[in-house]
Amino acid sequence: MRIRTNRRSSPPVRTPRTPALTLLLVAGLTGALAPALGFTPSAHAATTPNVPAPTSWEEGSHDEDQIVDCITSGPSTGVSANVGWAPVGNRVPRVGEPFYVRLYAGLVGLPCSGKVAVVPEILRPAGVEFADEVPGYPVRWSLTRSGETPRLRTGGLGYHLGVNGGVTVEAPGDEAWVLRQGDVLEVQVPVVAERGLKGPATQRPECQSRREGTRPCPVAQAGDHLQVAFTVGGHGGTKSYVTPYVALFADGAGTPGPGTPGAAPSRVKATYVARSTGSGSATVVVSSSAPAVGALTVRDGARVIARGRVERADQGRVRLRLPRLTPGVHRLSTRFEGSRSVAPSTSPITRVTVRGSKTASAPRLLGASAPVEYQRVHTVSGWGGFADGQLRTPRWLRAHDVAAIAAGDDHSLALTHDAGSPAGVGTARDRPSRPPTSRTAAARSA
Repeated sequence: MRIRTNRRSSPPVRTPRTPALTLLLVAGLTGALAPALGFTPSAHAATTPNVPAPTSWEEGSHDEDQIVDCITSGPSTGVSANVGWAPVGNRVPRVGEPFYVRLYAGLVGLPCSGKVAVVPEILRPAGVEFADEVPGYPVRWSLTRSGETPRLRTGGLGYHLGVNGGVTVEAPGDEAWVLRQGDVLEVQVPVVAERGLKGPATQRPECQSRREGTRPCPVAQAGDHLQVAFTVGGHGGTKSYVTPYVALFADGAGTPGPGTPGAAPSRVKATYVARSTGSGSATVVVSSSAPAVGALTVRDGARVIARGRVERADQGRVRLRLPRLTPGVHRLSTRFEGSRSVAPSTSPITRVTVRGSKTASAPRLLGASAPVEYQRVHTVSGWGGFADGQLRTPRWLRAHDVAAIAAGDDHSLALTHDAGSPAGVGTARDRPSRPPTSRTAAARSA
């Protein structure tokens, strides 16, 4: 799961290009929402080939807000949401074993706006990681009308760090999901526990802010419960967040695990190719006197950035795909989680410097001695000479130190600071645009 590091402070305001989208993050439409929407859970629906399809779900505590119905003018349920998890066969998942959680939401009543914008944010308990890097465990999702059988698909979703410390799941194009009355969205997300989980034997997320809908409970106050904070807006509801939660379980005992007495020691060596403009790779070699078979986890500091497995046929050597990394210094390490016969081990930390893409020299901010980052410009109708993706300064600005620029259909505006001007004093330069053109560029301002 490639999680972008810019935090979402509020739902994106753009409307998705696909109409009538409804959000449903890995949970099943049961309880209060399923009867209201006439939804059939997707346990037996058509799924992506070779993807395990859970046949049952353990549901959690649902949540909803209230609206004023536009027809009756009376109170009505607005967004209703739930979250659950799927057993592995007929048992609780073991530590290190991927399993699915399912979240869903739907708009039950009819607000006068006719729709609601929704952005779900997953808040995991400590020791629970996403497992979509494990082969055969993709994120799956479905957008359907009530009464229709969901048809799950994979890919296309956007992931960002959320304002509450979780991870948001957004519609294709990094858009907010838009729910209309009767729409249902389901998203199934694979996770893996790195420690034993005791579910309701730990603290429940019943803080006042979650019940009132102002924000989810802090993870530190949620025990072994997974929360999904659905940011809701634009429908006149009584809450800013609709936050269901579910208790998670993971069996950390009962069978010999990694590090069993008598297990052969292991050693991990890893080399990395990291990029800021595309996927990188980690070449991992696990050495042991016994065949090394087990899970691999690549971390950037404390953050998990990739997962994989080494199988007997790999003979201890495997290559993993790394996500795009931000420019700067990263501390990468790889851990072999071990098996019954081979003890776990971790590679030494490798400091990797990721460089950004080469651009023209950066402009100086007003009165500042250090250069500032280029900003992306999407409309260049006022500046001739740009080719798509070209990185250069418009001719009429080359003699100036530019702090900011903006382009429109009628005028192009630049804020500059020139030699001899007092620090902090800039000049606004307005230039009429040429006849509008549909050309857009991934050019950066200068």
